[in-house]
Amino acid sequence: LEQNNEFSGIKPTLVVTSKGFVVGKLRSRFPSPVQVYPDRCEYIFHHPYENSQIKMIMKYGDMRQKEFSKNKRLFQFKIDHDLCQYIGDYNYNNKTHFIKLELNSEYDLTRLRDIINR
Repeated sequence: LEQNNEFSGIKPTLVVTSKGFVVGKLRSRFPSPVQVYPDRCEYIFHHPYENSQIKMIMKYGDMRQKEFSKNKRLFQFKIDHDLCQYIGDYNYNNKTHFIKLELNSEYDLTRLRDIINR
């Protein structure tokens, strides 16, 4: 069970701006800030076909096949289990399905990488 950070007083280590997000075959409709904590990152995924927002809480320990692309300002990884909000859209066994965070700057990507790789 995750604590609501607004009430717990826990502040993120870093906040970076995003250009967009991908989960499997879905691309978020809008960007949102990425809040980076020592053990996880959090952001809002705006579903492209439904009028819904999904709070993504991505724990570093669950991430597999992590890749950072500086020239694309992209961090991508897999979570090796089903994601209940994305049944049919994200299949961890599909080699083309990743979770992707597209950031606005190489500097932000470097700072994110440094925290995740601690």
